Amino acid sequence: MDQTISIMGKMNTAKLIDFVPSLKATDVKIPESVSLVIANSITPSPKLLTLGTRYNKRVVECRFGVAIMALKKKLIKDYMSCPYTTFQQLQEALGLSLSDMLKEVTLTLKIGGYTIQMLQRETGYEQPFELVASIPHINEVESKNTVFNLYERAYHVFGEAKRVHDYKAVCEDQSIDEEAKIKRLGELMNASHKSCDMLYECSSPELNELTKMARDAGALGSRLT
Repeated sequence: MDQTISIMGKMNTAKLIDFVPSLKATDVKIPESVSLVIANSITPSPKLLTLGTRYNKRVVECRFGVAIMALKKKLIKDYMSCPYTTFQQLQEALGLSLSDMLKEVTLTLKIGGYTIQMLQRETGYEQPFELVASIPHINEVESKNTVFNLYERAYHVFGEAKRVHDYKAVCEDQSIDEEAKIKRLGELMNASHKSCDMLYECSSPELNELTKMARDAGALGSRLT
């Protein structure tokens, strides 16, 4: 997304970016009374040093979540034969809305994380990591973690996707007055940051402080980016 908006960005216009089935950027007109401020927390994110416990771990957790949900929804008969690698593919296979997918996450995945033993029981496989063997640095992910948060990652992915589309819908809704519209946009930004922090765990103490300072200073909404 960073590279796409750098190339396709347009002044005073937000972009809804899609990558499937192909790259597409749709204009989203922000209300004229809204000012967007981008600040730098000046905090490094050493991805190479934390890939086993952060970025690559989340990729693995999402893959586990997709496969287990597919099993429980009887889309597949065997864990290792799961053809879906993303939550979007799973959603398309089920033919459900984002709201319905949030309900399915709540019904099919457990809050609070899965141990290796729990993954073995859920998948029916002694070595559940075989499904994700092609993910880079998978050995570090397997060796450095004892709990995998499938529900939290899945709920964030579907929740964040819904917030993006809700944001666009609010911007385009001519029946909402300006004050109510920007209040709702702020609420969506705040909910997004909370989900990034609590469910996807991709925030930091510095980012949390910065967003809180923005809200305390009068910002209607503030989120990491």
